Amino acid sequence: MLKRFKNDIHTIISESGFDPKRFELYAYTEEGNATSILDLINSPLTFYFTNSETSWFHFRGSYTRFLPDYPLYPLGPDNSYISFDDCR
Repeated sequence: MLKRFKNDIHTIISESGFDPKRFELYAYTEEGNATSILDLINSPLTFYFTNSETSWFHFRGSYTRFLPDYPLYPLGPDNSYISFDDCR
């Protein structure tokens, strides 16, 4: 994930009234794609962002919903990539 988007995530967290220190952002490669994970520390709440194979500016993602079983939901349309602004 480009630093620009990492900074945007920090801004979104701060503007939402949360302490960014309560979150951890780390990256790894999944099936050849750069993937970033944003975790709320000591919580099952997680956001996944996977870069498109052809663009650093488009993502496919998912997140856990705040429900009793913390189900994983898609962030955007199935099997397609969306811009970071559409992830907001």
